[in-house]
Amino acid sequence: VAQLRQKLAAKIVMAIVDKIVADIVRPGPMPEERECYEMAGELRAFVPDLETIAKKVIDAEDGVE
Repeated sequence: VAQLRQKLAAKIVMAIVDKIVADIVRPGPMPEERECYEMAGELRAFVPDLETIAKKVIDAEDGVE
């Protein structure tokens, strides 16, 4: 069950991070947009921390502590 919750948390976080990267950061091929790749990478570096937060929220909703 814990592994399923972790997978759910990972899916939620990746969907959110991918949406932010695509709609806000928008890395592209133009020279002035290349720094966006660095920003996108920095955002993706937070994925493990965000997964931990998402899992805590899921666990709290299910009454698991």
